Amino acid sequence: MDLIGRGYSSALAITIFTILIYCFVLGRSARSTAKPEGKSTSAPGQTNTFRASGVPADWDRQKLQSFLKDQEGITDAVIESFAYENNGSSQVATVTFGNAPSRLQRGHGWPILISEEFNTKSNRKQYLTVDKDFYGMTALYTLLSQDHKIDVIALSGLGGHAFGSFKERGGSYMWLRDSLLHDLTSETNGAPMA
Repeated sequence: MDLIGRGYSSALAITIFTILIYCFVLGRSARSTAKPEGKSTSAPGQTNTFRASGVPADWDRQKLQSFLKDQEGITDAVIESFAYENNGSSQVATVTFGNAPSRLQRGHGWPILISEEFNTKSNRKQYLTVDKDFYGMTALYTLLSQDHKIDVIALSGLGGHAFGSFKERGGSYMWLRDSLLHDLTSETNGAPMA
């Protein structure tokens, strides 16, 4: 095996090992911090940020806001970020709730069937999923292709939360979402680059 092949093998082994350790730590953490069924997972008055994935590609912030307000138990959803998912066929948003709906307080994802009224482009059932886990990739921005110069990929630490690791304690400010776009700008025209 040549030098490059060994490098890829080592990187693959390290990646697999890291994933296994992460799953082990996450499993132990979930068992030790489990909350009783139906109890709130956050302190009163604390904001709750969730991810809404599977948002149809032809929706804008207002349509997502309207759809969420039509759901049982949602009265105060604020769309914080809105971007295309890395598959390009749907969008993802971060949504903050002053009071999380009871379905989300249990810590499980909430698949919401998109009714025909909102699902104008598809002839099959489509679901929007709201979750607090943020597993996988979560895009925070979608830039125009002429402005897109770099990709920023942030990884949380072992056992860290993909959103919570980058936000202020007890608040909703998340620097990757709320500041980075404005800090990484082109010197020539001031447009965001990432």
